[in-house]
Amino acid sequence: MFNTFKNYLKADQGIAAIETAFIMPIMLVLYIGMVDITRLIDANRKMTLATATINDIIGQFNSNFVKSDVDDTFKALDLIMTAGTPMNATVKVEGYRKNGGGAQKIWSASKGSCSGDMNATTISNLMVEIPDNDPNTPPEFNDLIVAHVCISYIPYLGTVLGDRIIKATQVEMSESIVGRPRATNKLTCYKTSSYTAGNECI
Repeated sequence: MFNTFKNYLKADQGIAAIETAFIMPIMLVLYIGMVDITRLIDANRKMTLATATINDIIGQFNSNFVKSDVDDTFKALDLIMTAGTPMNATVKVEGYRKNGGGAQKIWSASKGSCSGDMNATTISNLMVEIPDNDPNTPPEFNDLIVAHVCISYIPYLGTVLGDRIIKATQVEMSESIVGRPRATNKLTCYKTSSYTAGNECI
C-alpha cells in the first residue's frame, strides 16, 4: 500500500491538462481585454476624426444654410464610423452667438440622441471680437460651432463574462470640438430656406 501511494505521488499524467484548466481562463480574459482596448482606441480615434470633420465642413457654410445641408454633412459620420470595425454613433451640432456678456445657443441639429454639452462661459471666452474701426458701434463677436459625437461601445468582456468584470454592459464615449465659421462671422441654420426669425434649427 505504501508503494502504491508513493507511485501516486510520482505520477505526472494529466498535469498539462490541469495547468491548462488553471491558465486558460486567465489567458482568455487577457486576450479579450486586449481586443477591447484596441477597439476602444480605434473608436476614440474615429470619434475624434468624425467630430472634427463635421465641425470643419459646417464651418465652411455660408452665413445662412438649411437643415438638409446639415443632414448631408452627417453622412460623413457614417462613412468614418463604418470604416473597419463598424461603430454606431450619434451626433449633435450647435451654433452659439454672443449675447451680452455670455454665449447663447441660437440653433441646433442632431442625428440620434447625443448628450454632449459645453459650458456657456467657456464658449463665450473663445469668441473673438470682430475688428471694427467705428467707435460708435457696439463690438461684435464671431459665432462658434460646437460639434458633439457620442458612441455606446459594447465590450466583449461584458458580453462574454457579463457585467461583473467591468461593472457595465456598455461604455459611453463622447467628443466635443469647438470651431469658428471660416466663410463668415455669423452662421445660422434654418429649418427651411425661409431665413426668418423663429425658423432656426432647434
